[in-house]
Amino acid sequence: MAACEPIVLSDISEEIFNNVKRDLSAAGFNLTGTSGTVDGPFGIVIRYAWNQPTSVLEIEIVEKSFFISCNQIKDKLYEAFDKYATR
Repeated sequence: MAACEPIVLSDISEEIFNNVKRDLSAAGFNLTGTSGTVDGPFGIVIRYAWNQPTSVLEIEIVEKSFFISCNQIKDKLYEAFDKYATR
């Protein structure tokens, strides 16, 4: 069971996906490929899957520290995507 509700983003082009991957890597989440599970800082584990043909990205926060709320994590993810596109 996920620690937080899944996030589903549409209209995620390859350019947007690669830019956000770069930004998240700088924050400690090293995403490789179009899907996978990543251990990040503060005990956060995310699972992601980007479907290139449909331009849909699904992100699931699998684990997190109880010191960090789901909303804090989601806000940071949305902030990363909003730099390059609107939701």
